[in-house]
Formats: sequence, C-alpha cells, structure tokens
Amino acid sequence: MCQGFENMPKFISIIDFYSKNVDGMLEKQNYHLLPLKIAESLGYDTELWILNPQHPNATTPPRHFKVKYFNSSLKYLLTLLQNDDAIIYANARIWKTLITCFFGKKTIFMNHTTEIPLRLGDRGILRMFLPQFDIVRAVNQNEKDNLIKMGVKSHQIKIIPHSIDTEFWKNGEQKKEDLVITVANVRDMKNILVIKKACQKANLRLVIVGENMSNLDVEVMGYKKPEEIRKLLHKAKVYVNSSSSEGMCISVYEAIASGLPLCLSNISTFQHLNALFHEPEDSDALCENIKKQIENPLDSTRGILNLEYDKIVSQMKEMMTL
Repeated sequence: MCQGFENMPKFISIIDFYSKNVDGMLEKQNYHLLPLKIAESLGYDTELWILNPQHPNATTPPRHFKVKYFNSSLKYLLTLLQNDDAIIYANARIWKTLITCFFGKKTIFMNHTTEIPLRLGDRGILRMFLPQFDIVRAVNQNEKDNLIKMGVKSHQIKIIPHSIDTEFWKNGEQKKEDLVITVANVRDMKNILVIKKACQKANLRLVIVGENMSNLDVEVMGYKKPEEIRKLLHKAKVYVNSSSSEGMCISVYEAIASGLPLCLSNISTFQHLNALFHEPEDSDALCENIKKQIENPLDSTRGILNLEYDKIVSQMKEMMTL
C-alpha cells in the first residue's frame, strides 16, 4: 500500500535566489536542484524556498518543482514554525538561513564559501549558529578545517563536493591556441584586472567567459552555454583564477575535467589541487606561473573521478536520510 502523502517526510531547500548561472549548468551540476531531486528519489515531499526573488541575477526555477517565495521576513519565520518536522537544507551565510538551525527535524547547512570571514563580527555570528546544525556540508578538507576553527565539531561535518559531469567536459577535440581562460562574472573579489595584467605581460590573449557585473574596463564574452565553454576550454592552454574568496568554484573543476593546467590564487579552497599558486593580487607571480604551466604543465586531473555524479548522489542520499 502506498504511503499517504500527508505522512511523507518533507524536505525543504532554502536558497537566497535561484541563479541564472546555476540554471544554465549541466543537469548533473545544478547544485540548487540536485538536493531536491535526491529528496524526491527518497520519497520525500519537496519544496524550494526562495528568499530574494528580486535579485538581479535571479531567474525562475523549472516548473515541476514546488516553490515558495518569501518577500516578508515575518511570513518566512511563521512558515518555518509550521514546518518543524521537516528536513531543512539551508544554503549560504545569511541570517535567514543561519537561523534554520533552530527549526526542523533535521538541519543541514551548506556554506557555498570555504573561507573564514575576515571581520570579527561575522566570525562571531557563524560561531554562534553553525555548531547548532545537525550536519554542515563541506566541499573539501580545507573547508572542514576552517569549520572546526569556527566551533563546528568534526563529527557534524560531511565532506561532499559538488558533482562534475566529467564525461561531458573531457569529450571533444582539443585545438590549442595561445590563450588563457577564466570563467567568472566580473566582480571585485575575482581580481580580473590582476589576470588581465598578467596575460598582457606574458603576451597572451585572455578570454573571460561571464558577465561584467562591475565598472571595470574589461572585455567579456558574456553568458555561454556549457557546449560553448567546453570548446573554449579545449582551445586554451591555461585556466586562471585569482579570486580572494571562493566556494568550491565549479568552473575550476570543469577546467580540470577538460585537462587544463591551473594557475590559482593561494586561498584555502584550492590548496588541495595540483596547481601553481599566487597571491590573489600578485600579477607578476601569476604571469610567471602561466609561463611555467605552458612550458611544463602540471597534471591537474588528480582526484577528479571522486566528483562524479553517481558518487556524489550516493553520499548525499546518506546525508539526507532521516
């Protein structure tokens, strides 16, 4: 006999907004929707709660998902109180998601950034809330180490990276040109001018795939579909990231799956990767690293198979089971 709908466990994923960038990802990499799909496969009643639907980079999720929008903080809090028997999967370090640690039957938190906040007040807030969650999901060991420094117990932390469609990214013809690529929307934290200056010094063309969300004078290609990004990755000789802060940064792993050597900023989220590192604002060091990677490239593909879709789904099912 089928379980009654009213007796199905409820799974609620809470996000700030449903991003255009994430919506354009390959299905196996869409980290906003994957938890909901896994919850459905476990027989849960699922809902996606969106807290900031008016965000300029927001779009509408696929119609077959049950979505609730919250423009009112009071409505949000009252609805949380009405769902105290749900599994809550909260995303991003904002107060509306952090307070979910006090609601629900089981609470899971996903940072989406691996760095410890620079401001003392921000660190204090995280120390107050993060240890209250049943599970905090980290994408790598470096993030786990940082979470422990913020008061989360080791047994509360599950290391589960985002999944990468490795087969998709490695397929296709490799036709190399004298160009360097980065896939990122241009914002201050991305330090795009550092990359631009380094490429100019190395006399190499820089391709920036993404939107210009700043006032910087840089040429960008705008949004590209995964098939177009793959073609550009297969043309490039080096992939570069110079960010001051990142989460897992899926575009770096797409570059790895495509076989590209990496020049990355020396921040904790990247330190386990086989790459050449530079300080985020050091264009001279980056320039030298780009030249080294062209002359004698490091194999960046170590460990990429651990990010395959089926492995990540299996780990997430275990984490999400009551």
